Amino acid sequence: MITLVGYNETREEGIQDQWQITNAHSLRNRDPALYGLLTNTEYNFPKTAPDGSYGDLSQ
Repeated sequence: MITLVGYNETREEGIQDQWQITNAHSLRNRDPALYGLLTNTEYNFPKTAPDGSYGDLSQ
């Protein structure tokens, strides 16, 4: 999922020995079925990676 939302694009060099699929295009080419599942709007998967901003925690 983090590859699909673009998180791995900036980590390509650090993860290349573990994970070669670093963007949505390479995921779609490597595993079309998984890409189809993760992009199926019926399941409402996230479209962006978390950024650590979760609002005002004092509420």
